[in-house]
Amino acid sequence: MKSKTHTQPPASGNGRHGGSNGRQNGGNGSNGNHGGPAASMAGNGSKPKTGPLPPTAAALPPKEIPLTETAPTGHYDSGALYGQITYADGDPVLPVNDGGIVKMGLNRKNNEQLTGYVQAFLGDMTGNPNFTTPQPPLADVQAGLTAFNAKLTEVSNLESSLRTSITQRNTLRTELERLMDAAAYYVQQTSNGNKAVILSSGLGVRNPRTNVHVLETPGNLRLTLTSNPGQARIQWNRVTHAMTYELQCSLDVTPRVWETIQASSRTSALKTLAVGHVYAFRVCAVGSPGRSEWSLELIR
Repeated sequence: MKSKTHTQPPASGNGRHGGSNGRQNGGNGSNGNHGGPAASMAGNGSKPKTGPLPPTAAALPPKEIPLTETAPTGHYDSGALYGQITYADGDPVLPVNDGGIVKMGLNRKNNEQLTGYVQAFLGDMTGNPNFTTPQPPLADVQAGLTAFNAKLTEVSNLESSLRTSITQRNTLRTELERLMDAAAYYVQQTSNGNKAVILSSGLGVRNPRTNVHVLETPGNLRLTLTSNPGQARIQWNRVTHAMTYELQCSLDVTPRVWETIQASSRTSALKTLAVGHVYAFRVCAVGSPGRSEWSLELIR
């Protein structure tokens, strides 16, 4: 608790030392409550006595009156919950301004962090004696948080469904591209490389940058097993100016009985193999100059 001092103002002329007023009012000096000899003599017409007058009020020393200042109530607490708050002298409402500025950083919080942040704010503000009339009302903030959480859940469900749809779309695109690769191979073979015939199919014609008379033979033919039982992936190196590749497979028998398992622009293919058999694979490149030589056989 702190103490303040106040100076007592001077007494009026009608008070304890009001003798002069009593003399001026004449008669019996009744207006000078304690007017002294000068007042009474003036009242009965006697000649006043000469001598020093009593000290005036202005000459009296100031009287100090202690004033006790109490801490404001209502939004003030003892400091046990929110920390001791210091109030300015004589200000019953606002704490001392020590340069504090509110910080939130909402734009740096993701949706989950934002909801947790707002929920913590509501918990700290509810019943907080430092803020008795929050603006906007806490009920409005709570309603906004509830609506936002509901929409978050809705969007999360939609995103999950969308991810499934995207996966399905990508799978269907891969299948469609495979079908078009096979169609391009058919057009290339049937047209025998004639541009006008190729264009009549609705497909474009690739113009090689250089005159290529012979396509290189695909190299580095290799096979790796996948995580699916009996399934293998066959890969080879890309050939410049090749439009498509033709991959064939045969049981390791003599003579070979070749089966075309892929005709596309891709440099890999999947093949399901029967357990206990040995297979032979070969691949060639196909382009406007014709087809390349078959690669060396891969026996697995």
